Amino acid sequence: MMPDTWDIAILGKGAAAFAAAIKASEKSSGKARIVMVGSGPIGGTCVNVGCVPSSICLRLLTDYTTQHGRFFPVWAP
Repeated sequence: MMPDTWDIAILGKGAAAFAAAIKASEKSSGKARIVMVGSGPIGGTCVNVGCVPSSICLRLLTDYTTQHGRFFPVWAP
């Protein structure tokens, strides 16, 4: 059951808000009741559809190229 009151309310659910929630929890030794208010998935654009997925794709392509000595074959219709 969720509490009716909170010690800290963080506006947003992106990477910065997530970092703020972690820091607030650390500073309160895990005792603060923290809520993140926003829409969409936790982590925002960077974590879910931007930087992180792009980095994973680049890493896979780099590993493939290293192992096979050529670029990963990509075809576009």
